Amino acid sequence: PGGVWMPKLSKNKEGLVSLAGPLTNIFLAILFFVSNIFYVSTWFSFGMNINCFLAIFNLIPFPGFDGRTVFDWNKIVWGSCILIAGIFLYLPSLI
Repeated sequence: PGGVWMPKLSKNKEGLVSLAGPLTNIFLAILFFVSNIFYVSTWFSFGMNINCFLAIFNLIPFPGFDGRTVFDWNKIVWGSCILIAGIFLYLPSLI
């Protein structure tokens, strides 16, 4: 038993680390969307929707969420990720 000392990351690295989770959700949403084009399935639509929702939820700029760190690091990247996830969330209803 004991503590683990972790060196403080730079603001840039901390922002990139916090962005990894939401970007993974966005990537999976895009993968489910493309899969749904070739083989229409409720499961692919569900996978796309849940991953978009998770990305948007995780990017809420509240303390403790990745969104706060990304928002403090780079507001343009934060807004772009919200926009991309939002578009893919509502894209099926537009088609």
